[in-house]
Amino acid sequence: MAKKISKRVEKKGPVTKIQSSKNAASIVWAASLAMGFLPGLVIYFFRENDRYVESQVKETLNWNITFFFGLFVGTITSIFMVGIVLIFFIVFAHLIFCLMGAISTSKGKDFRTPFAFRLLK
Repeated sequence: MAKKISKRVEKKGPVTKIQSSKNAASIVWAASLAMGFLPGLVIYFFRENDRYVESQVKETLNWNITFFFGLFVGTITSIFMVGIVLIFFIVFAHLIFCLMGAISTSKGKDFRTPFAFRLLK
């Protein structure tokens, strides 16, 4: 029985750098739902030499900047009732884009939000 278990482990093999990159990028997108741009900043400053994760972290940070700017504008314009619709739209878009980003990066694909301020390049 022990031989069967060891054969299963040998087939899977160790977690490769590619898999760890996909996991890190997925975590950044999923965590940005609850914590905003904080997970992106942490990964951006502490993870080195990984282009895939770096590109996804930059995309996450760009989207979060756009999200918070949209919330700010929505709050200011809520006096005119336009802001309430804007806040609803931007929160819904944040939910959808973060989930799409987490799913896409877990498969190893690059994800770019359809609209965001591209401040980090």
